[in-house]
Amino acid sequence: MLRGLVRTIRNAFSDQRARMRSSFELSEATVSSVVKQLGDLNESHLGVQHADFVKGPPVITYLRVAELDDMTMAVFVLPPASMIPLHDHPGMTVFSKVLWGSIEVESYDFVAEAQGLARRYLPDVVGPGEIRVLRPDSGGNVHSFRAREWTAVFDLLVPPYSVLEGRLCNYYDPLEDSGIEKTSSLEEQNDTVFLRRVRQPSTYVTAPRQYRGEQV
Repeated sequence: MLRGLVRTIRNAFSDQRARMRSSFELSEATVSSVVKQLGDLNESHLGVQHADFVKGPPVITYLRVAELDDMTMAVFVLPPASMIPLHDHPGMTVFSKVLWGSIEVESYDFVAEAQGLARRYLPDVVGPGEIRVLRPDSGGNVHSFRAREWTAVFDLLVPPYSVLEGRLCNYYDPLEDSGIEKTSSLEEQNDTVFLRRVRQPSTYVTAPRQYRGEQV
């Protein structure tokens, strides 16, 4: 299962490099193929059973599934009411699948990043088996998760975060009014807010746990 995902993405990279396109650009056809494969992925493949976590301490658990040069796979297990704070995935395509449980999602996309101006989407609830896809400039690249119950989420990041390549994880606070004047074209949009970059919240802590599922 996981090896099939890696193969699909790397085949797409090889084809795009041959066409002189960005090596990390994913076509809509590739995204659709990955989503289809993720539809068959479940907690058994990943060794993440609900019963193994619900009696444990109420902390966010991080399981590193695979860290490759061109992608990262991981599972987050969140206790009820816990939160992954508002953050971004610069230049990345991210696939998130809820394995069990449900999360509330708050999401934004920048429309004038230099000013910190972003489009705000309506809050969403994602339940078991549902898959979200975000692209570098669409789909809610800046987002937060809040667990409504014990929840496991599988994440596939393409490409991965990289300090050397300038893909850092940034955290934000939304502001209704930053004091910066909006342009007239954006003033007409009632769904825009300012996102102020902040440090990683001190309350956001994850506990690593050994991954025992299918290997890549």
